[in-house]
Amino acid sequence: MKLFIVALLLAMAAVLNAQNAEMPGYKKLEDLTIQSVNLGYKKFMRVYAPEGYDANGTKKYPVIIIFDRQNAINCSYQLQTIGYLTSMGQMPQSVVITVASQPNRRGPETIVKASGSNAMGEQNEKFIMDELIPYAQQHYHTNSFELLVGHSRYGYFTTYMLTQHMDKVNGVISISPFFMQANVNLVDSMLMAVKTTKGIINNIYYMVATGDSIPDTHDYALMKKALGDTVLPNFFKCKGYEFYDGYHMATPGLTVNNALYDIFGQWTVGANKYYRDTMATPTEKKKYDKYMMGIIDYGDTLPFSLGVLNGKAWQYYNSKRFDKAIEAWQVAIGAYPGFTELYLYMAEAELYLSKPIEAQGYIQLYKTNIKKSTYYTKKDRKEFNKDLKALQKNKLL
Repeated sequence: MKLFIVALLLAMAAVLNAQNAEMPGYKKLEDLTIQSVNLGYKKFMRVYAPEGYDANGTKKYPVIIIFDRQNAINCSYQLQTIGYLTSMGQMPQSVVITVASQPNRRGPETIVKASGSNAMGEQNEKFIMDELIPYAQQHYHTNSFELLVGHSRYGYFTTYMLTQHMDKVNGVISISPFFMQANVNLVDSMLMAVKTTKGIINNIYYMVATGDSIPDTHDYALMKKALGDTVLPNFFKCKGYEFYDGYHMATPGLTVNNALYDIFGQWTVGANKYYRDTMATPTEKKKYDKYMMGIIDYGDTLPFSLGVLNGKAWQYYNSKRFDKAIEAWQVAIGAYPGFTELYLYMAEAELYLSKPIEAQGYIQLYKTNIKKSTYYTKKDRKEFNKDLKALQKNKLL
């Protein structure tokens, strides 16, 4: 049985096995078309879920919405970046939705009615908040953490979204935006939103970047000065990224990796502390859930990666602390209920503790839950059946 695994081996194997994938560590869930009530036409999207995602499970994920899917190069890079950072334990597993815009509709979708007669920005806003996000929560197990990523015109629009929904949107990565349109000044709108939004207990992240475009750079300087001259509330975490020699179309690739790293920095601190501290117990992880990655920082619990949780259990197992290994696997199965093979690991640990009845209980949990899982392939199930037979041959059972 392949039970003496180096900590984090599973996570690293996922990286190696996904090198040629569109998004490392993730799988394409579906191509989605929504006939928008608010926009009056169809919106086309592609949805990605992390490896281990179980359509029948109860685990919930943060949602990241990336606009301008039709820009294939930039969209692909952003997906690769999210996959890489997730696989390396630098950000939590998420559901990622990439949204396309048709060329003749992209302009109106990102302009509000105060700036033009053909504007559909408000309708697009309602599509996202009232249609797309609720759809994701209902069909893809997403939680209340919402991150929007937009470039250029959609950099403007995502900034606008944050000014209108600072109490709901957890973060925005706004890349090479402009802030001034006819009768609209998003610098003033941002200051107003920051000053008037009340009751926020989690962080709100605003990551904004500029490149070599003269109007973008001018507006960026205005926003930077306005925010720099203001005493900002503790919940508002903003950071600027300046690539003055970077071509406008290159700024997404220069920005997204840095911005995601900064947004999920506290999550990574908690995960690393839990994994690396050899004295840490699974019970202590609950404190990290609450403080490092829970209500205070992100507004919802963003579980540590499976590699961290499973790796911690193997640390205990390999040091023959089988009771602690079982406790750690219980934490892991709680966060990733679809990862059914963990029950087999717990069963073997119980055998080492001379507890055949408890081991039989975990074997039964495995048998019950493996039937429900949508994650494992037929090949996976055959391998697990071999492990199960090996356990059942143990004379203690």
